[in-house]
Amino acid sequence: MSRVFCALFLFLFIFPNICNAQLSDNEEITEEELLFMEIPLVITASKKEQPITESPAAVTVLTSKDIKESGASNIPDLLRSVSGVHVMTKSARDQQVSIRGFNENLNNKLLVLIDGRSVYWDGFGNVFWQMFPIDLDEIDRIEIIKSPVSSLYGANAFSGIISIISKSPDKLPGAGLTLTGGEGDSLGFSLIHSAMAGKVDYKISIGWNVTDEWESDDDAGEIRKGNFLLRYKENEKSEVSLSGGRVSFEDAAIFPNERSGLTQIKGDFDYLKLDYEYSDFKIHTYYKNEDINSTALMSGNDITLSTSTYDTELQYSHDFDKEFSLAGEKHSVIAGAGYRHYRVDKNRIIPDTSNQDLWSLFFEDHIGITEKVRFTAGARYDIHPLADSHFSPRLSLSYTPVRDHVFRLSFTKAFRNPTFIDSYQYTESEKLTEIMPGTEIPFKVSAGGSKDLDSEGITSYEFGYFSRWSGRVSTNLNLFYNKYKDLFTYDTFVYFNYYDANELYPGSPPDTIPKEMQLEFIAKNGEQARGIGGEFDINVSIYKWLSLYANYSYLEITDKKDDPYTTIIDEHDRERRENPENKVNAGIKMRFKNDLFVNFYMHWVDKTENHVFDIEGAEYIIKTEDYAIFNLSLNYPFLKDKGDISLSAFNIFNNEHYEYSIFYDDRSKEIGSKFTAILRYRF
Repeated sequence: MSRVFCALFLFLFIFPNICNAQLSDNEEITEEELLFMEIPLVITASKKEQPITESPAAVTVLTSKDIKESGASNIPDLLRSVSGVHVMTKSARDQQVSIRGFNENLNNKLLVLIDGRSVYWDGFGNVFWQMFPIDLDEIDRIEIIKSPVSSLYGANAFSGIISIISKSPDKLPGAGLTLTGGEGDSLGFSLIHSAMAGKVDYKISIGWNVTDEWESDDDAGEIRKGNFLLRYKENEKSEVSLSGGRVSFEDAAIFPNERSGLTQIKGDFDYLKLDYEYSDFKIHTYYKNEDINSTALMSGNDITLSTSTYDTELQYSHDFDKEFSLAGEKHSVIAGAGYRHYRVDKNRIIPDTSNQDLWSLFFEDHIGITEKVRFTAGARYDIHPLADSHFSPRLSLSYTPVRDHVFRLSFTKAFRNPTFIDSYQYTESEKLTEIMPGTEIPFKVSAGGSKDLDSEGITSYEFGYFSRWSGRVSTNLNLFYNKYKDLFTYDTFVYFNYYDANELYPGSPPDTIPKEMQLEFIAKNGEQARGIGGEFDINVSIYKWLSLYANYSYLEITDKKDDPYTTIIDEHDRERRENPENKVNAGIKMRFKNDLFVNFYMHWVDKTENHVFDIEGAEYIIKTEDYAIFNLSLNYPFLKDKGDISLSAFNIFNNEHYEYSIFYDDRSKEIGSKFTAILRYRF
């Protein structure tokens, strides 16, 4: 902690004009400014631009300004402050993010997009958050959809979507260099260059970073990344773009599950994307390939996984003129069709090369019934070669009785398809185990997927209320009730092969003493649960230079029936405490006369517990305590805003804590304080 305060003092000493800076006068926000305070526009919730107050889903938007002023050096830490979002850090490169529950070692119920391209890894169904081809400085905004959205996006938009939208070349003229350094031997840089020539513009970016583990000499890995965008814009109605990129990484440590233990990974992620727009028509198509080599440190087993995806979607959207709309109000439709091809190459845990072809159709209608009432109705139909077909409807009704006060009721269904691991995995290991003093027998353990799995399903009911009071105070309340069905679990089978009579020694009894033992885990559907919860956000603008914000999240997910294959717990009406029941964020933002920006905020997370199995099938309940961290970030622009420097102290009071419980000594790292400095300059 002393290092953090010393670094902050040094920052003030180097820039003495900051030391002498005074807070801005207590300037009131004028009535005109209050009247025209901007309502954010969002795209992801309906695949078209609309005010956030008209969205049929619960949405939070983080702008590029929010990103810079947060002081965060990665996306998961940035998302900690968002209500309804839970971030679990296990190591410097292993972070998992969830929306409204189900955060796991490899969270597979959240769809993450970069410019409309899925970065949901089809091998395990998880997201490698540190291994995106773009850096924070290249992000224009992040839209967090906290409602299921399979009605437009199909499988895997189960609990919500995090959509990352990058800056276009016209928002990044010239070149920009960012240098990052901090504790834990954190070093990195990114370089972005863009230019425009007539109807053509382009953007190129490269980046590199390396970070040691928390409070450890262990190297957490190196990441190299780069991407490009080339765009031709004929006019306002016609545009074509080509983009692509690669991320290479090595020595990154992740923890898939208790059975495999800590895993060291390296590999390459590549993508190529082509987009074409003409008037109301859009075609989006991309190809991505992911190659990963992993070594399980506990067993020494090496696995090479190579997956590839081809995805294309045709979309039509249209806003009708008022004379063709109900009651003369806004009316728009969107429709489309999609095709996706998956492939996974044969490897150590998937015995055969496997391919899948998926098809989809979707339609959604947004109708202004009256000036105060809006209605959204839509649905999507998906076909999967193993999990059959799925119909995903969405209905939403919003009512605006007076300006800046919006009520919303929503209903939606969503699903998550089985991943390649869920469907095709088969692994087997063997060792000797002692069953009685001095007696060892072969012990085989096998785990397998199932091609008979149905998709996991969710039905969600939601109430939302957004308000702004005199422009100074805005609040957002979202309450939900979810029903989950066909959640994946594992059947556990134990088999014994016994010695025959006289086989072990003369006179030995038959079918009594084990000759060998086998334990099988087979994927299945079966778990059902219900979830209730909500989020409340409040933002207060006191003066132009001073604002406060806070949010609270509540979540309770309860199993509906007992799993007969677990022995230490009865799941019937048992609350799943791997999800923190309560979460609180609160902060204060200040801007000084010389544009020095200060953000001080608190993040508190309730205790959790996980029910896990080890390699031999033994069950455990592992726990984490609740924790609070306080973060401080400063941002100071210089040279007429061509450059800026950010200093951030994460967990400034060094509250050392685990965000995932200890099970094996090398599995989860204790999270302490960390100081980071970021220097940006545009040429």
